[in-house]
Amino acid sequence: MDNSKSMKKSADKDTAYKYLSRILIKNSDKNIFIDVGEINWIESSGNYVKLHTDDSTHLVRGALKTLEEKLNPLRFIRIHRSSMVNINMVKEIEPWFSGDSKVVLENGKSLKMSRNYKETLDRFKLN
Repeated sequence: MDNSKSMKKSADKDTAYKYLSRILIKNSDKNIFIDVGEINWIESSGNYVKLHTDDSTHLVRGALKTLEEKLNPLRFIRIHRSSMVNINMVKEIEPWFSGDSKVVLENGKSLKMSRNYKETLDRFKLN
């Protein structure tokens, strides 16, 4: 194997471990793992974050900023100071009032995207 292929595999391995692929949810009677790919969107709720999936909402102690740093930025983007979305779950983004936008998820849920976070979409543009 040539050196460039070896370096690429090493970089892929480092990236794979840099971001969470599963999150441990502690309930009163048991602990469960959820795959980050199942998360539609995340919202801040005081000292907690709510992880919204298709069938449930999970409450986890911690700050949204801390969780944001542990999730792959190519999959999860901040759309508001109190929320993030899984970009794979976004159906469309519609213009709204005062430069804000409305993010519509595949499940029909609508979320507000603040104009301050519009630049996060730039990494998904072709030019």
